[in-house]
Amino acid sequence: MDLNNEQVKKILNMIAKAEGTTKRPGQNPYDAIIGYGALLKPGQPDPVRGTPTANKPVSQMTFKEVKEFGRALVNASKGKVKQGPNTKRPIVQNLQKRLGYKDTDIFDAEAQDKLAFALLMEVGKNELKKFIEEPSEDSYVSLMNKIGSRWAGVPTTKNPVKREMSLYANKDPMRIAFNLITLEEEGDD
Repeated sequence: MDLNNEQVKKILNMIAKAEGTTKRPGQNPYDAIIGYGALLKPGQPDPVRGTPTANKPVSQMTFKEVKEFGRALVNASKGKVKQGPNTKRPIVQNLQKRLGYKDTDIFDAEAQDKLAFALLMEVGKNELKKFIEEPSEDSYVSLMNKIGSRWAGVPTTKNPVKREMSLYANKDPMRIAFNLITLEEEGDD
């Protein structure tokens, strides 16, 4: 099982949709920023430390610049949201180290996909393998619950209406996610 597996690609695509990174037409999903830039945009200084952030899209930043921007986002969110945005600093740092990326490497689409796949394997390797080998409602629910424990936008049985999936109003977000994984459709049933 690797990043080229069609089922894995569909699952990562579903995660991207659930997280809202594909929401803005014309915007590169690899440049998506928490809050779509409402808290802080690249190039704006860290509101606490006053240090500048890289003035370029996320997919053109180095790993070091992404981590600095993440720190600035956390600082920008203080007092504005219930909980600071999950910029995944420790997660990115741990995966970066494990996958052999240096601070000077670019956080491009390929790197982001590799990190997402590594995180998917870390969180739900067994559930993913079971779902791919024996797709069933049980294996799907188990997989979604595992994925949803790491990616906040992914619907789970405990919290089925989350962020972007809630845009589908009176439709079942778990069914929509299932359709995205199995059919690559929005789930109009």
